Amino acid sequence: MHFKTSIIYILLFISTLISCQNKMEKYKWLPTESSPLLYPMNIYQGHLFLEDGTNVYIPCSGSSHTGWGYSGSLHSQGSDLKSVPVKLEVTWASFLENKFYKGSWDLPVDNIKKLFKEGTVNWRTNEKETYSSVVVGLAPGGVVVVWMYGNDQQVEIGRYQAKETHVSMKDYVPGNPTVSQKEFFEQFGKLDDSELEKNIRKKEFSLGFGIHIVKNTTGELR
Repeated sequence: MHFKTSIIYILLFISTLISCQNKMEKYKWLPTESSPLLYPMNIYQGHLFLEDGTNVYIPCSGSSHTGWGYSGSLHSQGSDLKSVPVKLEVTWASFLENKFYKGSWDLPVDNIKKLFKEGTVNWRTNEKETYSSVVVGLAPGGVVVVWMYGNDQQVEIGRYQAKETHVSMKDYVPGNPTVSQKEFFEQFGKLDDSELEKNIRKKEFSLGFGIHIVKNTTGELR
């Protein structure tokens, strides 16, 4: 009798779980990275964890500096329709600062669901569409900003502060385990303007640069 009762409870639990998953709204969107134009960086590990228990990685080019608020790499992954992101975890290399940053935060799920449900309006066709990407912006000093983007419309959904961390170069560059962090970062953090890069490395105006990023989230900084 006890065995039969346990089976019934298990079946009810599975049925409830499946029912809840079926009720989860899913949308067609992709994750992407962003960073200031003068701030080359690279994501070592970055994921958005979704409401249905799955996750997607945040793609990133070798040395990304897309322009603050602009979308970067886009990789198709998993199902086209995805449930909403509920948590962000990211570790990245800040080349010009010669630092790694790391952070983990819960995202404002109710606001994200509201925005996805409301969608955007395609100004070309005047038809309602959904947000097409979740943009994770990474800036000097460990500043993290998350936006939802679609049809030239962008909404900030969260702003966070990461902390400095340590990543072994043997793990970060397994193909060249003897390279030093300073050596590798200087190579991959090179900017087209060598004088500008020199000034940034000397921190001659990096403080103002960082404050400007903190105060602006509308793509004004290029």
